[in-house]
Amino acid sequence: MADSELQAKHSKPGQAPAKAKKRKPDFEDYGHAGGRGWIIATCLVLSALLWLAFSLRRPTSVTLRLPTRVVNLPANQSLSIPAPDSVEYIVSGEAISILPVYYNRPVVEIDAALQEVDFEIGGVTFPGDIRVDAAVPRRYTPVREERVSTRVPIVLRAALKVPATHAFIVEPYISPDSVVISGAQSVIDRIQSWPTRLVSVPSLTDSLDMRVELADSLDGLVRLARPTTRLRAIASEFTQGVRHVDIRLTGAPVNQPVATLEPARVAVSFRLPVEYYQNAMNSAEFYATVPYDLVRGDTTGRVTPILNIPANLNIKSYTVDPPMVRYFNILIDQ
Repeated sequence: MADSELQAKHSKPGQAPAKAKKRKPDFEDYGHAGGRGWIIATCLVLSALLWLAFSLRRPTSVTLRLPTRVVNLPANQSLSIPAPDSVEYIVSGEAISILPVYYNRPVVEIDAALQEVDFEIGGVTFPGDIRVDAAVPRRYTPVREERVSTRVPIVLRAALKVPATHAFIVEPYISPDSVVISGAQSVIDRIQSWPTRLVSVPSLTDSLDMRVELADSLDGLVRLARPTTRLRAIASEFTQGVRHVDIRLTGAPVNQPVATLEPARVAVSFRLPVEYYQNAMNSAEFYATVPYDLVRGDTTGRVTPILNIPANLNIKSYTVDPPMVRYFNILIDQ
C-alpha cells in the first residue's frame, strides 16, 4: 500500500491527510554511475601510459638529416671542394633515446685539419644507446689551398619593365658595381664576375632604389666582402613632340657667302618626359648644324645635319626629316 493511502486511512475525519515525507537518496545510489565513469577513465589513461612506456622502450630505426659546420680551417686557407651542407644518418635505438635527437638535432662538425672525415665514426656524438647504421655521404676529403682575394665586377640580373607610355630617364645601374671575393686560388682564378640574384619589377613608373642580394657563395667556397648592392633607376611618363629647327653652317669664313643649304630647316620628332615638353618647344639651344669642313670635303651634294639637343631635356629618341640636305654656291678658294 502506498504511503499516501496509509496516511489517509489513519487521519481523523474532517482532517486533511498529512503530506508524505520524501526519502533522502542513498549516497551510494547517487554517485554510483559517476564513480564507474571515473574508474573507466582512469583505466584508459593508465593503459595509454603503459602503451607509451612500452613503445618508447621498443627498438626503432629512423633517418635524420643533420646540418654541418666546418671547423679547424686556418684563416689563410680555404677549401677548394665544397663540404656537404648536411649529412643524412640512419640510426637505431630505443625510441626514448632517439626522440630528443629528432627534435633537437645536433650539428655535424667537419674537421678541415683531417685528411679524411668519416661521418659514420666521427663528426657527431649521439647520446644513449643510439647506433649509427649508415651515413650519406659516408666520407669527405677536405682539400685546402691558400686563400687569395680579388675584386670582380657585379653583373646585374634584372627584369625591369616600364609601361608603353613610360621610359627610363636614368637607366638601371648598381652601386657599388664591384665586390671583393676571396677563396681558394683554383676557385678564384675561374671567376670573372659575380652575379646578383634575379630581380623582377614588372611595371616601373617612378624612381627605384632597392637593395639587391648577391648570388650564393658557391656552397661556401667563396667569401664575399659584402652581401648586397643597390639598384637604382628612374622612369617617367613620356610624350611625343615635333619642332622645326634652323640649320646653321658652322666653321665657315666670316662675312663670306660660302654656301646655302636646302632646306634651311628640318623637322625634328622626339620623345621626352611630359614635364620637359614646354622647355623643348621653347629652348633656343634646340637647332641643327652642318660643319663647313663637311661641305668642303663632300662629293655627293648632300650632307647630314647634326642635331644639337639641350642635355637637360632628357630626350629619349628623335628623328630628323629630311635626314640629309643639299648645298649650293660653294666658295672655291683662289
